[in-house]
Amino acid sequence: MTTLYDHEMQDKEMARLFAQEQLIEEAGELVAVTMQREGVSKADLARRIGTSKAHITQLLAGSRNMTLRTLGDLMHAMNHRVFLTSMSSADAHWSEIVCSAVKVRQASVLHRWEHSELFAQKGVYAA
Repeated sequence: MTTLYDHEMQDKEMARLFAQEQLIEEAGELVAVTMQREGVSKADLARRIGTSKAHITQLLAGSRNMTLRTLGDLMHAMNHRVFLTSMSSADAHWSEIVCSAVKVRQASVLHRWEHSELFAQKGVYAA
């Protein structure tokens, strides 16, 4: 039996729009969860990035476009970094992938590439 979702996802335009909305929702959820964990209010976050509480509310609701720059600013203001990952939608478990944020520790940075990892810690690089 085909579900309404399965039927709608057969339309390429509908699937594209759904993917956009899903990413917007996940970004807002990531910020909201981080705010809750860190005890940061909308007013606090707004003050930290130099905007209004109303703007933060609109970003979290998805009614305002959250660019990657804005997401970076919001997470940086809470001393967190975002790590993105992708997986082919053909994989049976693709819907289980979750975007995550980690609290920044000093100068440590981790970038994951397709077949290798690059670690950068205090200016020391190893392939």
